Amino acid sequence: MEYKDYYKTLGVGRNASEEEIKQAYRKLARKFHPDFNPGNPRAEAKSKEINEAYEVLGDAQKRSKYDHLGSDWEKIARENPFGAGAGGFHDAGTGGFQNVTFESTGTFSDFFKAFFGEIRGRETRMDDWNILRNQEPAAQKQDVHYTTEIALEEAYRGSERSMRISTQEECPECRDKKHFGRTCRNCGGTGTVKKEKYITVKIPAGVREGSKIRIPGGDGGDIYLDIKLRPHPQFQLQGDDLVLDVPVSVIDLVLGTRIKVPTLDNKRIEVVIPAETQNNAIFRLKGLGMPSLKDNPGNLLVRVRAVVPTGLSDQERRLFEELARIRKT
Repeated sequence: MEYKDYYKTLGVGRNASEEEIKQAYRKLARKFHPDFNPGNPRAEAKSKEINEAYEVLGDAQKRSKYDHLGSDWEKIARENPFGAGAGGFHDAGTGGFQNVTFESTGTFSDFFKAFFGEIRGRETRMDDWNILRNQEPAAQKQDVHYTTEIALEEAYRGSERSMRISTQEECPECRDKKHFGRTCRNCGGTGTVKKEKYITVKIPAGVREGSKIRIPGGDGGDIYLDIKLRPHPQFQLQGDDLVLDVPVSVIDLVLGTRIKVPTLDNKRIEVVIPAETQNNAIFRLKGLGMPSLKDNPGNLLVRVRAVVPTGLSDQERRLFEELARIRKT
């Protein structure tokens, strides 16, 4: 009967901690599991060796018994042969082996049976069912980003978006352990499954280009909605302020006038243009700019653009010529 060096099988030292043994098993179980190596008899045989090694080293009581075998393992095996119904061997001395009984299916090696009896064959220990579910140390949370474009009016007053998202959720088969220790065919051993669903996201008033709205996503990571602003045909956003260009004739700039300007909330505000207003002059309407997520709202900056008259009549031209002569004197 061949001696089984379970430490060598898992690639760990005899002083390896419980966590080191578990990590080594996870890595090897993933590498050689038959579900990931279909039609490979070598991988299947290796998988059985790995599971047998972990059946012993992953159990504190079995590991202690195994470590006590030492160089006398062959003598112990001869003097305490495993017999039907005998349930293995026991040592009457202190620290010896206790009588154990298992149900036999012939999954494990003769070496294992000689010292531990036979147990119900299984690919994975049920109390470590999540080893193949995780297969590797737990992955970092993966956040997911979606981009949505909104109008400036929506950013001004707030809005909503209904969207379909893909999320990673806990595999129900793994949660309920319905695969009985074998690699889960529902999730492939990852422990999570992809699920698509519709959600409604509230976009608060005052969001800006590049704003991110966070939707908590649990263990699989969070969802972020990245905001992109659609250019507006009239208003320009500068910080918290809104800039509005308003065409005003040269005559009105010279003589003064009153104009009504629109706002993003569909109102019209009257602005007084004093006489002799210069081109590109800016009038500030306090608090009528963009809402702020933290501070006071911005302002509406009305910038006048001089419009030079065209298609002058002869009389209009003579009047401008007369004005020019007066200005020169």
